[in-house]
Amino acid sequence: SATLAEAQAYWDAHSPMVGPVTSDLTVTALEGMDTLTHEDAIAYGAKAANLGELHAILPAANRVEGFGIPFSAYRDFIEHNNIDADITALLADPQVDTDRGYRDNALDNLRDAIRDGALQPGFFAALEARLREVYGNGVETQFIRFRSSTNAEDLDEFSGAGLYDSKTGCLGDDLDGDSTGPSVCLSTAHREWIEAELVRRRAEQTAHPERWWLAAIIADLEDDLVDEKPIAEALVKVWRSLWNLRAYDEREYYGIPHTDVYMGIAVQPTFVLERQESVAITHLRPDAGLPVYRVVSQLGEVGIVRPIDPGAVPETLTFRRSGNSATSVQVVVPSSLSPGAAALYSPAETTTLASLLFTVHDHFATNVYPDFTDLRLDIEIEVTSDDRIVIKQARPYLAVEP
Repeated sequence: SATLAEAQAYWDAHSPMVGPVTSDLTVTALEGMDTLTHEDAIAYGAKAANLGELHAILPAANRVEGFGIPFSAYRDFIEHNNIDADITALLADPQVDTDRGYRDNALDNLRDAIRDGALQPGFFAALEARLREVYGNGVETQFIRFRSSTNAEDLDEFSGAGLYDSKTGCLGDDLDGDSTGPSVCLSTAHREWIEAELVRRRAEQTAHPERWWLAAIIADLEDDLVDEKPIAEALVKVWRSLWNLRAYDEREYYGIPHTDVYMGIAVQPTFVLERQESVAITHLRPDAGLPVYRVVSQLGEVGIVRPIDPGAVPETLTFRRSGNSATSVQVVVPSSLSPGAAALYSPAETTTLASLLFTVHDHFATNVYPDFTDLRLDIEIEVTSDDRIVIKQARPYLAVEP
């Protein structure tokens, strides 16, 4: 056993200290991926800024199109709704520091206040205009993804992966004059897939009642069939996730001042009915041989980082880099969801994937993170319904010191 004072002394002596994080709140433009660079992370967050770097080097078929919403938009929303006073009060409450249950409830109340806030005047009109400019009039029936891009994640010395939320919205649901679902962006093919998945998951639940996670999967599928998904709501959900309990605790541990943290957003199309998703780590050095690239993948919408089905085993694919060629290609662990344990990437797709990863790694090592002595990247990949391999995120893999 230990007293709180003894525990705090231990944590203070051992916790890493990232310290203050920076931001530029003077930037207000909804800047496109075609012009963003890593230098813009100070206003949009590293996730959005690095998508700009990817846009500059990848073929059109392998990149995402979109734009960034700067930190200043979050700041304006908070000030417009007088929520800054609520934040000040929460941070000044001594019980928040010592009682995690109390802290959880206090953060819940703060997120509720953000949820109930109104968008600052003119912002929705500017956002709608930018969406139409980037995606055309068809954007009203196209799901759009709003991805968290804070100044307290994807840093050179701090990942922050999984701390914040990303949400999907549909502009048509904001403009249809009602709050009744289903979403106007729900296509016939997508609806049919959800209905079939519901049948499968309900049967699985009946056969395996001990699989506790199925209830949440089924509830989400049921909601997807009937709910509207307005972009205004999706946007605010991402902003409010800045005050998730897990995010607050992680910032506290790493010594990141909460008042320094702002939420930017990377806006891009939602991948619907995607074939699979992957997370790759580049340029690993497990031995004296050639660098190893590791790709962990799973079918469909199960996910890799925070899988909705904890019983699903993802595929692990590795290969070594020899110049610009992939050698010693092997599936170390097959996906438990793949029929016959078949490899998720064909030989031709593996060659394409390796080439893309080499391109991204070399660009980021030379132009984005030149101070890293042995850079490794954490790269997120989507294989779309039309079989395109899309790189949708790149950040330092922090198993190695910069």
